[in-house]
Amino acid sequence: MQTNNNYIRRYDYCMSKAAVNMQSVILQRYLKPDGIKVLAVHPGWMQTEMGGARAPVHPRDSARGIAELAARYAHNLDSPIFFDYNGTPRPW
Repeated sequence: MQTNNNYIRRYDYCMSKAAVNMQSVILQRYLKPDGIKVLAVHPGWMQTEMGGARAPVHPRDSARGIAELAARYAHNLDSPIFFDYNGTPRPW
């Protein structure tokens, strides 16, 4: 497993993200025979109340990228599961 964060002391945060990733893998294996694709998408650091005004990503841009990913990979059951909102595969 690889991570690109600096949350060394936030093990609770890291554990919750790992659980979501594992859930995505299990769900993909379960749904693949039915032709259903699962994607886990990192939306980016967004300009929201939580992300703040300094965040580089506008929610509209993130949403647009996620919608494009869903359309692009909906029928490609063997493609990676983990992406960022720009379509770059992310390791897990």
